Amino acid sequence: EPSQADRFEATLGPSSAAYGSDSLGGTLHILSEPPRYGAGGGLTVHGNAAVFANSGDASGTARGEIALSNDWLWWLVGGSARRLNNLRAGHGIDSHNVFRRYFGLEVSHIREMLGARLRETAFAARSAHTKLALRWGGDQSLSGWFHRTDLIGQRSYRDLLGGLGRLRSDLDPQRGQFGYVRYEKARLGFLDTVTGVFSYNLQQDGALRQGSRLTDAIVVEDNSARVLGYILQGASHLGQRHAQLFGGEIYQERVESVRYETNPVSQMRTQTRALFPNGTRYRTAALFLQNMTEVIPGRLRAQGGVRYTSIRFQAVANENLDPAGASLGVADSTQTFHDLTFHTSASYQLQESVILHLLIGRGFRAPNVSDLGRVGLNGGLGYEVSNEDAVRSKALLGTDSGEGALSKGRAMARLRPERLLSYEAGITFQLQGWYARIQAFDAEFSDPIARRTLLFPVGSVPATVGGVAVAALPPTAAQQSQGVVTVAPAGIDSRAIRTAVNDGKSKYYGLETTVRYAPSSRWSVQGSYSWMNGRDLNPNIAARRLPPQNGSLALTYSPSGNRPWLQGTLRFAGAQRKMNPGDLDDERIGASRSRADIANFFNSAIVQPYLLSDSGVLRFAPTGESLDQIRDRVLPLGAVVNGVPVVSNSTRVPLYASTPGWMVLDFTGGWALAERVSLRFGVLNLLDRNYRVHGSGIDSTGRSGFAGFEYTF
Repeated sequence: EPSQADRFEATLGPSSAAYGSDSLGGTLHILSEPPRYGAGGGLTVHGNAAVFANSGDASGTARGEIALSNDWLWWLVGGSARRLNNLRAGHGIDSHNVFRRYFGLEVSHIREMLGARLRETAFAARSAHTKLALRWGGDQSLSGWFHRTDLIGQRSYRDLLGGLGRLRSDLDPQRGQFGYVRYEKARLGFLDTVTGVFSYNLQQDGALRQGSRLTDAIVVEDNSARVLGYILQGASHLGQRHAQLFGGEIYQERVESVRYETNPVSQMRTQTRALFPNGTRYRTAALFLQNMTEVIPGRLRAQGGVRYTSIRFQAVANENLDPAGASLGVADSTQTFHDLTFHTSASYQLQESVILHLLIGRGFRAPNVSDLGRVGLNGGLGYEVSNEDAVRSKALLGTDSGEGALSKGRAMARLRPERLLSYEAGITFQLQGWYARIQAFDAEFSDPIARRTLLFPVGSVPATVGGVAVAALPPTAAQQSQGVVTVAPAGIDSRAIRTAVNDGKSKYYGLETTVRYAPSSRWSVQGSYSWMNGRDLNPNIAARRLPPQNGSLALTYSPSGNRPWLQGTLRFAGAQRKMNPGDLDDERIGASRSRADIANFFNSAIVQPYLLSDSGVLRFAPTGESLDQIRDRVLPLGAVVNGVPVVSNSTRVPLYASTPGWMVLDFTGGWALAERVSLRFGVLNLLDRNYRVHGSGIDSTGRSGFAGFEYTF
C-alpha cells in the first residue's frame, strides 16, 4: 500500500554486488517512516487521517496512522481501505477488447454494447502496518516492522474481455505479509556499527480460471511463497578516506502450490500438477564487501563492491502426489548455481558546478522458481512447461516465442544463470537555479533467460509434454520447409507451448536525462526524457517488451504562505514499432489471432447472448454476420493483413503491428486549508486521450478528477 512508504529511492543499473541476484536493471528502495523519538520523558501522540476519491475508477480510499513516542520508544500503527470500481479508459473505449480482436468491431460499437467502463476491473484492498523502535545507551537500537495487504475481488482483465475472452479469471487470494526485526550496535571493537536483521515474507496468490465455454474445466490454483531471511553486516573505516561495509546473508524460501480441475458437467474434481512443484525449496547464501574511497578529497570519489552468491533449488517428487498416491509428474531435482559479481564507480568534480560519473558493473540472475518449475497458462505467452520437461521431451529450441518460430537446429538445454555487464557514464550540472543530469548506458546481456517455443521434427511429436497431452499445430510454410511443427496443450490452449531457456545474447543501450530550472522561489520547470534500444543478437530481432522513448515536462507554481500550489504536467511516449515476434502474439501488445481463433470465440459462452438463428444459420446480432462472413471480413484467405499473408485458418495475424505513441496533460495542486488540514486535487488526462503503456494489460485511465483531504495531529 503506497501510504505505508515514507519515500522511494531508485538505484539505476546493475547492483547485484550490493543487493544480490535479480538486481540487474536497477533497484527500488521502499523506506518506511523513520522513528521520531520525543525530546522529553513524557509520552506524545501524533497521527494523521485522510480520505481520497477518484472519478476515473469511481474509487474511494480512507487511511490513518497514530504514533506514540518518548525519548526511548516510538510506536506506529496504521491501516487503510480502498474500493476501486470499474475503470473508464480514455474516450470510454478499450483498444484491445476481445470483440475488436476477434470480430474486428469498431471501438465505438463495442462501447455501445458493453458501456464506457471496463467490466470486471473493480476490486478492493485493505492493509495494516505497524513499526516499533527502541533505543538505549546511546549506541544500541532495536526496530521492527510488519505489514499485511489483501487485494479482494481482483480479476485478470486481459484474460477476460480485455483480450482472451475467458469466462473466469479470478485472482484470489492476493495477500502479502512482510516483517523484520533489526538490531544495531554502534562502536563495537574496530567496527563503527554491527547490524543483524531477521525478516519474514509471505506471499499468497491463487486463481480460478475457466476457458471460453461453459463445459471447459474450472481450474483452481493456490500458491504461497514463504521466505526467511538472515543478514549480519558490519561497517568500519580506515582513516578518513576509506569506509567499508561487509557481511553475509541467507534467504530460505519454500513454495507450496496446489491445483485442482473440476469438470463443470460431471462436477468431478481432480488434482493435477501445480503451477510450481509443491514443496520447492530455494536457498540463497551470499558474502559481500563494499568500499568507498576519497581518492582526492573533495574532488574524486571511488566505490567498489564484490559479492559471492550460492543458490540451491530443490524439487521433491514425494511432495507432489495426488490423494491416491500417484505422481503428479514432478521428478526429484536439485540444481545449484554460483557466481561472483562486482561493481565499481567513480565521480569526479570537474568544476564546482560539473561532476562526471562512470560506472562498470556485472550482475547476474540465477533461474528462479518460476523459471525452473512453472507449468501452466502464462497470460500473453500461452501454456508453459518446465525447462526440465522440455529437455526430457527432446524438444528443439525455437528462434523466438512466436507461433511461427523456426528451429535453431539444436535440442533444449538445462537452464543456467544469466549475466549482464553494464557500462554507464554521465554528467551532472548545477548552477544558479539550473540542474541537469544525463546518463548513457550500454548493457551486454549473456545467456538471457527467455521464453522460447518448443518445436519437434515431423513424425517425432510426443503424445505428452510434462504429463500434458499435446497436439501438433499446422506448420507455417517456413516450418514446413524445416520439417518441424509446434504443439499445443490439447483442450487447454490453442497456442504453441513455450518454456524458459538460455538463448544467445542481448544488447541494451540508451540514455536518461533530467533537467530542472527554478527562475524564482515560486516557479520551477522540470523535464525528463529516456530512450532505450534492445536487441536479441542471435537471431538479430528486437527484445521483448522494449519500452519506447518517453518523458515528461512539468511546470510548478509554489507560492509562499497559505496559498495553493499548482502543477501542470505533460507526459508522453513515442510509438513502439520495434516488435519481437512474441510481442505480436501477446494479447496485451500485438494481440495476434487466426481464423481458427475467431471460430472458437464465435462458439464461446460470451458470444452466445449475441447470437440469433436465421434459417438455421447462427448470426452475430450486432452486425448480422455469420461466422464465415466475420472471418472473411477480418482475415480473408489470400489477403495480406498487417503485412502477413493469410494462407490458412491457422495463420496468426497481429491486430496491431505497433503500439501508438501518446501524450497526456495532467493538472494537480494542493492547499493547506488550515494548520492541520490540507487538500490535494487535480484532473488527470485532461484531454481524455485513449492510450496504453506498452506492455500493459489494460488501457490507461481516461479523464479523471480526484480530491483528497488529510488531517494531522
